[in-house]
Amino acid sequence: MEDLPQEDTINMNYIIQSKKGSGGTASVFLVKPRNVDIIYAAKVLKSNDEIIKKMNDNEIKYLNILSEQNCPYIIKIIDNGEGPIVRKEKNNGEPLTRKYIILENAPKRELADYIIYTNEGLKEDLGKLIFYKILKGIQVIHGEEICHKDIKLENILLDDKFNPKIADFGLAMENSSEFDDFENGTLSYLPPELLEQKPYDGKKLDIFSLGATLIYLITGNSGFQCAVKGCDMYKKIMDNDELNYWEIIENNCGFELSKDFKELYFKMVSYNPNTRPDVQNIMEHPWFKPIREMNESQLQNLEKETEKELNDRENKIKDMIEDEVELSDDEEDNSNCRSAADEEEGYFNWKNKLEEKPKQFNMAFCIKIKSNKRPYSLMNDICKKIEDEIDDCFIKADEKKLKFKVEFEDENENGKKFIKGNSVTMKAKLYRDTNVELLLKFTKIKGSKKNFFDKFTAISKLIKQKNN
Repeated sequence: MEDLPQEDTINMNYIIQSKKGSGGTASVFLVKPRNVDIIYAAKVLKSNDEIIKKMNDNEIKYLNILSEQNCPYIIKIIDNGEGPIVRKEKNNGEPLTRKYIILENAPKRELADYIIYTNEGLKEDLGKLIFYKILKGIQVIHGEEICHKDIKLENILLDDKFNPKIADFGLAMENSSEFDDFENGTLSYLPPELLEQKPYDGKKLDIFSLGATLIYLITGNSGFQCAVKGCDMYKKIMDNDELNYWEIIENNCGFELSKDFKELYFKMVSYNPNTRPDVQNIMEHPWFKPIREMNESQLQNLEKETEKELNDRENKIKDMIEDEVELSDDEEDNSNCRSAADEEEGYFNWKNKLEEKPKQFNMAFCIKIKSNKRPYSLMNDICKKIEDEIDDCFIKADEKKLKFKVEFEDENENGKKFIKGNSVTMKAKLYRDTNVELLLKFTKIKGSKKNFFDKFTAISKLIKQKNN
């Protein structure tokens, strides 16, 4: 057997610098080509599953087409291949043969991180500029008669100046007005015609997904959970009940939205796909008039303001992102090892033995708990409540370590599962904040960040109800 390289490598040609993130089908690493001083992002498939490999090949095909257009708002492909992936600390150092794609690096990660992990939208002035640039990218994609089919906050990456770059073309296809594949995409971004299993237009799907992305970008909240008649919020859109719809949205985000924004958004997520505007009409909408009429100096000032806001958020979410990457890389967490025998020592003594909340601790996905129950009883109670009240979830509790992992699998109302973006796996860990209060911290292992946020919110409400 040949000697393995001393470095962690991808196909011997790229030296792995660090892990950047993990999705449902692939892990992303920062890599450096041998003898070249430049950093790229490497997207490495997690398995050799034929469906996942087909999506990988699909992404390569359309990235190669779009890279020729040299659009600054679409991620560019550098290289691709299949070969040995060597990580000395994984798989006993033995290489795994995997397909990979080398991409230009977008060092500021996903736009979703800055919205979902801060639970705060960018409001209209700053969000408008970013969204206008996203539209320029979509304009190029649609101009090539390609539809993306999986537009969402998680698939918008940010470069070093926080400019957006559209990524993840695994579901992209040459456009058709009669698509009949219904089991793909990310559920909360999909249009009603697909969920109702009617033939659909790929570009119209993209416009709907852009609308779902837009309201999250601006307000920090979903406009609806799912575009079906059974969803109260989407039914308000179907019924054109704008007054009640916007009262709820504005109460949730805490600020008023402009008339132009409301009008544009309702058109983009219309139930009738034929009434949705195309990209050019969206860019010509009155909501974007301030952007279109800015001179160079005004535009630069707005870009600096946007960069400052996102850079401030970067500092807030850095620790949280590092936690997520670490957990996705290695699900074994031995930090909260409490044996079942600790039950006998009583609640107060056990609680003092719990790991204390670190000084640098992000509270974004924590639930505060006050309870006189003993620890294992408390954890059992929480797990049972989640399983009883939330559909399509599976919980694996560790009796000795007093922690649990919960997995969710979303389906549409017809029972059809979707390929990517809808399953979520998270871990929960207890910390001691004070002698009378515990913190249950949730961290995403895999899945959509938006769905993780939605599931965490649902669990938080359940636990708070239980402890009131």
